[in-house]
Amino acid sequence: MDFDYSYLTSAIAEVSNEISRARKALVLVVMSTVLPGTNRRNLVPLTNEYVRLYYNPSFIAMGTAIQDFLDPEFVLIGEKDHDPSPV
Repeated sequence: MDFDYSYLTSAIAEVSNEISRARKALVLVVMSTVLPGTNRRNLVPLTNEYVRLYYNPSFIAMGTAIQDFLDPEFVLIGEKDHDPSPV
C-alpha cells in the first residue's frame, strides 16, 4: 500500500506552474520521507524546465523524532540532474 501524496503532488504542481509563468529558475527541495520510486513516478513528471527538484529524506527514529529533526545526525540531499551549473 502506498501513502496519500495528494498534498505533496498538489504543491509541486502549483509551484511548477507559477514558476513556469514567471519564467524564473527554482531549486525545489522536498524534505520528507517517501517510498522509493515516489519522486521519479509522482513528482518529477509535475516539474518543468524551470524547476530543479532535490530530495532531502528525513532520517528519524521512533521515540526521538523531534530531536532527530532538530539535530540530525547527518543531512542527505539528492537530485537527478547531472548539470552542475546553478539554476
